Amino acid sequence: MQLSSQQRRQLLKLREYRDTPPTVSALLRSSWRAYLYVATVGFVGIGVFLWGGWPLASGLFAGMVLATIVRDIGWYRRLVHSWPLQAEVTDWRRVEQLLEQSDGSAA
Repeated sequence: MQLSSQQRRQLLKLREYRDTPPTVSALLRSSWRAYLYVATVGFVGIGVFLWGGWPLASGLFAGMVLATIVRDIGWYRRLVHSWPLQAEVTDWRRVEQLLEQSDGSAA
């Protein structure tokens, strides 16, 4: 099976989680660039609309920032909670086999 670069990264992360199960804080830290982007866009929007005299529109941007963070924390909590089951049903030999095949095809 030919893996895309994204699939390969996913399998590498999955293998990493086998040794060290994921935590909510580690998942949040790994996504800091995305949160920086969302916060920057959100805070610029808040500032522009507050300065322009549209407080309701600035509240929309504040809600966007807050909702993004709350949504992701929920996803991360569900992932961490379900991880023991996922780890139990994952065919780790197949994961290693796919990674080895992709190493061989990349060379």
